[in-house]
Amino acid sequence: VPALSERLRHPVVLEDIRLNPFTFSLGLTGFEIQEPDRTPMLGFQELFINFEATSLVRSSYLFDEIRLTLPFGFVHLQADGKLNLLGLVPPPAQDEERPAPPKAEPSAKGAMPAVDIRLLSIQRGVIEYRDDSKKRPVEIDVVPIEVSVRNFSSKGGSESAYAFTAEFGEKEVLSWEGTFQVDPLESDGHVSLSHVGLNTFWPSLRDRFRFDILSGKLSVDARYHFDTRLSPVNLQMTEGKVQLADFRLSEAGSREPVLTVPSFGIDGISLDLSKRELGIGTVALSGADIRAWLDQDGVVNFKPLFAPVAATSEAATEPEPPPSDAGQPWKVAVQTVAVEKTQVEFEDRSLATPVALAFDDLHVTLKDVQVPFKGPFPAAAGFRLNQQGTFESNGTLRLDSLQVALALKLDHIGLRPFQPYLDRMVQ
Repeated sequence: VPALSERLRHPVVLEDIRLNPFTFSLGLTGFEIQEPDRTPMLGFQELFINFEATSLVRSSYLFDEIRLTLPFGFVHLQADGKLNLLGLVPPPAQDEERPAPPKAEPSAKGAMPAVDIRLLSIQRGVIEYRDDSKKRPVEIDVVPIEVSVRNFSSKGGSESAYAFTAEFGEKEVLSWEGTFQVDPLESDGHVSLSHVGLNTFWPSLRDRFRFDILSGKLSVDARYHFDTRLSPVNLQMTEGKVQLADFRLSEAGSREPVLTVPSFGIDGISLDLSKRELGIGTVALSGADIRAWLDQDGVVNFKPLFAPVAATSEAATEPEPPPSDAGQPWKVAVQTVAVEKTQVEFEDRSLATPVALAFDDLHVTLKDVQVPFKGPFPAAAGFRLNQQGTFESNGTLRLDSLQVALALKLDHIGLRPFQPYLDRMVQ
């Protein structure tokens, strides 16, 4: 332990070591790597390893169990941008002037024995992240982390069942379960992200954007197949779902949302990476509230919100070359796009007398949308204007040659709010 402390230049603590030479088991208790001020940085409560003695006469290393209990890590990005974990990197050797020894010829050795682990588990893991390089410090805790892998093997063709869960906050859970094999690398499984608050991770990204995310809950669920036997890599996804709830977005530094989305979902997602095909069953938006305005310079307020923050490095003046467009284009097919119960408050401030328009009960339905665009598809849309007039349309759209065939119905549209547009042209 003292030698390890000297090598890492950090205090190291180890409470107990238990070794049983008859069962080939090893237990370490109370291990910590500490900051110079004795603050715990990395460690665990217990590490237990049970090595099978039969491995001595086998062609593989067999572990009956590897169990890690209460592992923890403190990741600290300091005010000067330095990461605390980099302090564990040993310094370069001092004897640089000494000539390097001649490289030994590689010896003809057999392949490394395979590794088999009947049970690999990580229990109650904790990761604490703190970023003091931002204007407002960021803190993220990931707890508890649970990992369980059964019958792991590095032998070709062998599959292992695994499970992984991590909790970011109350009811904010990342879970992953399925099977995988190492040689060749292949995996089938199910991954889900449940009710994760966007505010958990947004503070670490805030400085890169001109807007603030005030709230939002994200859920993702999908089944997948992945293998490296094909080129390009074969990745397939089925039964995919993405749900966004209670989402509110505002200008940076403001608490007044310009976009509120109570419910947004994408359902029935299927993906085939090798064929470059993406299928979507339904895209649904309900109850959204949008506040938009046109400034005197003719720019809609949302355009600067999503403009990237200007870089201060040389990369800002030397843009990267665009990626080469190799391979066939992506094909996207969406069965249904449905927008309902949405309202838009729009103000035209570019006029001498500003115009305020209120669109509510906005609803849009699109069917069988394909990219690249191909042929007409059914479309319907409508809204209520300024709480009295109504607009309804129904028909077909064709975007590849821009053709519109719609039946329109306008009823009780008030003309007086549009007077400021006429003032520029007529008396």
